[in-house]
Amino acid sequence: MSSALQFDTLNTRDGSSSIGVERLIKGACAAWINSSGVSNVIRGSYNVSSITDTGTGAYTINFATPLPDVNYAAVGATDSFVLSTRTRTVNGCDVVTFSSTTGTPADYSQNSVSIFR
Repeated sequence: MSSALQFDTLNTRDGSSSIGVERLIKGACAAWINSSGVSNVIRGSYNVSSITDTGTGAYTINFATPLPDVNYAAVGATDSFVLSTRTRTVNGCDVVTFSSTTGTPADYSQNSVSIFR
């Protein structure tokens, strides 16, 4: 037997602020990763089981728990790049980091990608 709490709004203890549960759930980050594109080391992550280096600046991010569909947004940041999401599945996505000056794929030591659904 399973049970679930059901409510519409979360309030702070003193009642000074609140947030709608639907906004909280739908606005939450579904997965994120901070990794090195040079050494392919995961520094920290949530709902990411692994990352695979598939070429210069190219990576496959694998989700630990599949998402409900492929209608998610991938947002990234690093030393200096443009992020492109190529293939999206419920199990992960392929990303490529490009140099913002040359426009060619490049590896960076600091890569961060967040997935919102």
